[in-house]
Amino acid sequence: MKILYLVDFDLNSSSGILNKIVQQTSIWTKNGHQVQVLSTKPSRNQKNIDFQGVIRKSYYSNKKNSSLNNYLFKVRSSSIINKDIRRYHPDVIYYRQGIWYPGLTKVLKLYQVVMEVNTNDLIEIQNETIARRIIYKFGRTKILNHINGLVTVTTELNELYSHKNVPKVTIGNGYLFDTNEIEKNRISDRPQLVFVGSPNCQWHGVDKIYYMAKKIPEFDFHIIGIKQESNLNNVKFYGYLALDEIKKIYSFCDVAIGSLSLYKAGVNESSTLKVREYLCNALPIILGGYDVDMKGSDYILELPNSTNNVKDNISTIKEFVLYWTGKNIDRTNIIRKLSYETKEKERLVFLSKFLNENT
Repeated sequence: MKILYLVDFDLNSSSGILNKIVQQTSIWTKNGHQVQVLSTKPSRNQKNIDFQGVIRKSYYSNKKNSSLNNYLFKVRSSSIINKDIRRYHPDVIYYRQGIWYPGLTKVLKLYQVVMEVNTNDLIEIQNETIARRIIYKFGRTKILNHINGLVTVTTELNELYSHKNVPKVTIGNGYLFDTNEIEKNRISDRPQLVFVGSPNCQWHGVDKIYYMAKKIPEFDFHIIGIKQESNLNNVKFYGYLALDEIKKIYSFCDVAIGSLSLYKAGVNESSTLKVREYLCNALPIILGGYDVDMKGSDYILELPNSTNNVKDNISTIKEFVLYWTGKNIDRTNIIRKLSYETKEKERLVFLSKFLNENT
């Protein structure tokens, strides 16, 4: 197959999402497919990140990185972007769900298009500016009218598009696992818990982690990705850290914490890269709601997806942490189930159905 991976994402800015795209496309090419990744979002960095042999097309802009400038770039550059897509002439476009702009549907209608859905977009867009909300909702239907298939990362998101009569499949996120034995470097007899997140994401439930720390002062909490002051001796905020720095913290921690307020994102089910990163580092997890691939696992404490899920389960949380303190989870089945190799073979089978429709 000749696949175009169409994204609205800076291809020269390191992140978990970019790493996912690199790993996915690398496996696609290893399986004999021709792949190009094209981004409609301009890059402010001219230093190319290695895409492991995959063709990449991005556009540079020296204007300030802002939502408005990025959108105006799409509008101004749509004819150039569409020309590049037509020149590549893919068998199928794999489109990571994004915002509509004039010219997008003009090129989508020319090809078989499979859209990847990662979030409840109608809930998430409520956090954006009024102008962006209006444009997004106006263009959402236009995009859906030209979608031939859907890949969702959870079954719940699949149901969100039940009205769309196209082939659908749920494929939870994969991960590039380090298969070496995970060695722990304990620094204290006190249980150590870690959370990795981003600022201004209410569904993370950082306020609940703080509550947990107040109620269980004999545990220590390490909060990464968010920088603020703490008036508790057992809570430390680190702000942004590079992956190698995060791994050093993972090495002495006993339990990881996932998002605790998923209801604020309008979902009960998740498939986050962060949970997979925790599992890669042999950490059991406290989670609000459940993970699409790991539901019912004994190494994940699934709290109700509710406002008082932490408050009502302090004793259960404490018991879970004490049980796992000093222990690693068995990753054998996890690696087999969540590896990119497994996930991408399933995705390629789905994409091949659309190639057959074109022949």
